[in-house]
Amino acid sequence: EPELAGTAAAFCRQEARHHGEHRRFNDHLADGRPGIARLERWMGRTYGHLERRRSHRFSLAFAAASETIAFSIARWADRHHHEMFDDVDEVTARLFQWHLAEEVEHKSVAHDVYAAVDGSKLRYCVAAAATFSILAWFTILTVLTLLFASGLWRSPACWLRLPRWAFGIGFVTLPDLVSSCLPGHHPSHLVDPPGLVAWLRAEDADSLGHRSARRLATDRPDEGQPAGSGPR
Repeated sequence: EPELAGTAAAFCRQEARHHGEHRRFNDHLADGRPGIARLERWMGRTYGHLERRRSHRFSLAFAAASETIAFSIARWADRHHHEMFDDVDEVTARLFQWHLAEEVEHKSVAHDVYAAVDGSKLRYCVAAAATFSILAWFTILTVLTLLFASGLWRSPACWLRLPRWAFGIGFVTLPDLVSSCLPGHHPSHLVDPPGLVAWLRAEDADSLGHRSARRLATDRPDEGQPAGSGPR
C-alpha cells in the first residue's frame, strides 16, 4: 500500500534520528565509565544475534511489540512528568520528552506494517515476550551500572524510588502488551497521554515560528535599502 509504505519510510527516518541523538547522549555518558561501554557491547551482541537469527516477519512483530512498550512507557512518564523531569538537565529532559512524544505520534505504524505483511498473533506473542524480557533485563543492568558509576547507590532515596517506578511502569506496560496480543486490538484504541501530545504540538509550533522568523529575516531588505530593491 503506497500510503502505508510512505508512512513506514517516515517512521524509519524518525527512528534513525532517535538513534543518532541517543547515540551522542550515550557516548557522553560512557565517557570515563567503562561499565557503560561494556554494557552497550552486550546489548549490541544480543540484538545482533537476534537480527541474524530471526525471520523478517518475526522482526516486524518484534518491532510492533517494542513500539507498544515504548508507547506504554510514554503514558507512564506523562503521568509522572514532574517527578521525572523537574530539576533535570534541560537538554537531557528535552531529549527524552521529544522521544517519548514521538513514540505517541507514531504508535500505530509498526503494528499496521506487521498486520499488512503477516499479522500472526502467535508470532506477535512470542516477539512481545522476547522484547519485554530483553528490555527489562538490560534496563535493570543499566540502572545498576549508572547508580554505581555515579555514586548514587549510596542514596537511600534512590533505592526507595526505583522499585516504585519499576512496579509503576510494569503495571502500565504489561496490561497494554497483553491487550495488544488479543484479536481485534489496534494501538489507536489506547488513549494518548495529553501532556506529551501538547508538548509535541508546542515544540512543532515553536519550530515553525523559528523557521518563519528565519524566512522573514532572509526576505527583509537590508537596512537603508529601498524595499524590493535587494535580492530575495
